Parts: sequence; C-alpha cells; structure tokens
Amino acid sequence: ANDQQALGVDRNGATGQPLFSVGAPEVLPRTGNPGTATLSASVVNSSALEASDYRIDYDGTNFSVTRLADGQSSTFASLPATIDGLTLSSPSGTFAAGDKFLLRPTAPATRAMSVTLVTPASIAAARPVVAEGTSTNTGGASASVAAVASNANLTQTVTLTFTSAGTFDVNGTGTGNPTGVAFTPGSTISYNGWSLTLNGAPRAGDVFTVRLNPAPSSDNRNALSMADQRDARLIGGDRTSDAYATLLGEVGARVQSADSAREIAQRIADDAKLAQSNASGVNLDEEAARMLQYQQAYQAAAKVISAAQTLFDSLLSAVS
Repeated sequence: ANDQQALGVDRNGATGQPLFSVGAPEVLPRTGNPGTATLSASVVNSSALEASDYRIDYDGTNFSVTRLADGQSSTFASLPATIDGLTLSSPSGTFAAGDKFLLRPTAPATRAMSVTLVTPASIAAARPVVAEGTSTNTGGASASVAAVASNANLTQTVTLTFTSAGTFDVNGTGTGNPTGVAFTPGSTISYNGWSLTLNGAPRAGDVFTVRLNPAPSSDNRNALSMADQRDARLIGGDRTSDAYATLLGEVGARVQSADSAREIAQRIADDAKLAQSNASGVNLDEEAARMLQYQQAYQAAAKVISAAQTLFDSLLSAVS
C-alpha cells in the first residue's frame, strides 16, 4: 500500500506519503555466539514472504538458513543472500563457527504497524501523469497510462509523434529522444517510469503527449490500483482478502474455543465448590435446630438445679 501510495499524487498534486508505519524484520543473535558479527534483514519481495521464522547457522564456511515452519533448509557460501523475499546481510563484525541467529521477518512488522496518514486529503488517489492525443489526430487510437513507477523524470512532458501507422518518434527529457520506434496496436510504450497503452490504430502525423496531471482532484486511477491490491498475493502466496478472511476465521475459532474452555473450567470449579460445601459446609437450618435443642436442654437442666436447690433449702429449714 505504501509503494502504491508513493506512485500517486494527492488532490493538490503532492507525491503520496506512506499510509502505514511498518516494523522491520529482526535478527536475534544467540547468547554466547563465539563471533562478533551482526545480521540484518530487509524485505525485497513481499509476495515471496513466508509466515515463518528462520534459524541461521554458520559452520565456519557456509551459512545454513532453516525455515522453521517446515524445516526446509538453504545453504549460502557468503552474504548478502536472498531467501523467501528477504535479503540477509552483515553490517558489522566477524563470523565464527558455531554462530546462530533467529530471524523473525513478520512478527515485528505487525507488532509495530500503525497508521501514519490520517488526513483523507493526503491520500494519493491520482496518477501523476496523463496521456492525451491532440485534436488534429486522424487515426482511431486512444491513449491511457496503464502503470507508473518511481523515476526522476516521471513528470517530464514526453511527446510521441507517429511517422507511420507502425513507427513513432519520441521527444522528452529522460527518453533519449529515439526515432523510428516500432509499434504494433495494443503494445506497451514505456518511458520515464510510465507505461502507456494505445488502443486502436494511429496514423502518420498523430501526436500523443504524456504530461503532468493537470487535475489530480478529479482522478482516481491510483486509488483503483490500491483497491486492486486486495487480490495481490502476499505472504505465503495468499491474496490479501483471502489471508484476512483466514485470519478472521482463525481468531473467531480461537475465541470460541477459549469461551468453551472457560465454561468447562467454570463448571468444574462450581462442582468442586459444591462437593466441598457438602463435605464441610454449614447447613444453617440444621444448626438453628441444634441450637434450639441445646437451649431447651439447658433450660431443663436449670430447672433441675433449681428444684434441687429448693429441696436442699427445705431440708435445712426442717433440721433447724
């Protein structure tokens, strides 16, 4: 998304700024590595990335890179080296036999990801250039810019003048001004970072101009290219939309599993509390009945003692 954003311009004609801030892959050395070398990794082809970490071993001669997801291993005699869309390099230090590293390409990227562009007006919805035919063209060809790429001369005006139905001359900064360039209908013409497609057959004298977009606020071609990225194949070869749906499904399944586990654990805890209560708990009704029984027994005993005291006093009075 950031790359496509950079190829467009916003409604004011300014080059698109990054939409997201993404963390870089991290390489962690094993504690106690005998060497002093450090490793770094960068993404060079996002469509070749795999959802896996990697273990990197150095035996003193070769580097062995093992993909932990499936155990597949590749060997390199030197660095830099490229594997699964990642380029490994060593910015400093010296390797020694027994050095080991852990490469984590995707987890840091998602953990540190954040939105950096929050103003809708800054979305680069337009393409920086447009292709137009002159009003005096007599052929049936129409021009459209199919794609753009980063180039220092991207917005320089370029003129294509057809000398015949099958050849044209080019004039513009950065093109080299070639003449007699062969053309067949439907073929792609590319200069200065843009790619142009002509539909229909031109005639000698027809002129087409590729120039800076004069009205970016009314152009949504780059926004459509961003939307097309939903079908782009990224990590593991999955389309963005499919990968997102899979992620939602996996998260939903894990949440449901966690809820079920919580309910089961709660039932087990409730059963345990009930068993404990049955074994050692206090029944308030039973205890109240027992207290009433003890109270009545106490009152009866008190009456016996009172009667004995009265009898003893009567005996003492008779003797006296």
